[in-house]
Amino acid sequence: LQALRLLRQHPPALVIGFGGYPALPAMAAAIWLGVPTAIHEQNAVLGRVNRLLAHRVTGIAAAVEGLRGLRDIDQVKVTVTGNPVRTDIAACHGRPYDTPTLDTPFNLLVFGGSQGARILGETVPAAIAMLPPGVSARLRIVQQCRSADIELVRRAYDRINVEVELTEFIRDMPAKLSQAHLVIARSGATTVSELTAAGVPAILVPYPHHADQQQLANAQVLVDAGAAWLAPEAELTASVLAKRLQNLLRNPQQLSVAAKAAHGLGRPEATRTLADMVERLAPRKAGHP
Repeated sequence: LQALRLLRQHPPALVIGFGGYPALPAMAAAIWLGVPTAIHEQNAVLGRVNRLLAHRVTGIAAAVEGLRGLRDIDQVKVTVTGNPVRTDIAACHGRPYDTPTLDTPFNLLVFGGSQGARILGETVPAAIAMLPPGVSARLRIVQQCRSADIELVRRAYDRINVEVELTEFIRDMPAKLSQAHLVIARSGATTVSELTAAGVPAILVPYPHHADQQQLANAQVLVDAGAAWLAPEAELTASVLAKRLQNLLRNPQQLSVAAKAAHGLGRPEATRTLADMVERLAPRKAGHP
């Protein structure tokens, strides 16, 4: 009722929802009033709110090709826009990937999204400790940790002869992505969009407890394209990760191929494409082109 009242007081040209329960009242009100509507799905599979709305809206913006959970009849509404990323992240798309060699430093970036990921704080240092000294000595690690875990992670790294920077929040993500030879991360929508915008290969550890398994779907898009390697949390042990890291450090051409694939998936123009879609769907006003 509040949404209906607001939309009547301030009639919009178009209402667009970005998923999540806060979008539902406004989107339902717009549909009820006959206002043009659109949804944007940031993940590779429709979330529950967007799934409820998809058959009623005027247009659907998808982050990736082959959006899952969509009825065949609604496919004609889809425009693949990608996920908008910050301008400084999008600018990384023009940077060529710096393939490491067998005798140069190797920049490893580790982060678990806005809330961090305890599994990465536990597993990554233990995996690094299992690497041969000649391999681990090449590593230059930047790792984001949860505030509750950072001291435990610091003590784990103190037992290893490796260069590491630990932080609760990565403030210069564009620079860190530009320098990274490999990322280990969760596979939330923002993360995979930034990875592909920057063209950086990754080992992805999807968060396993979402009902729709959207992080697994996001990761699978990159894995299927050859841009990343999947590491399900239930199977992620220090020894498994150590073997993967050792293989990649000793075979950097695999990273170069994956970086090229990630770059090919990137959509740095997503903001403009989404804005163009909105303008196309919104009705023209008299006297305006």
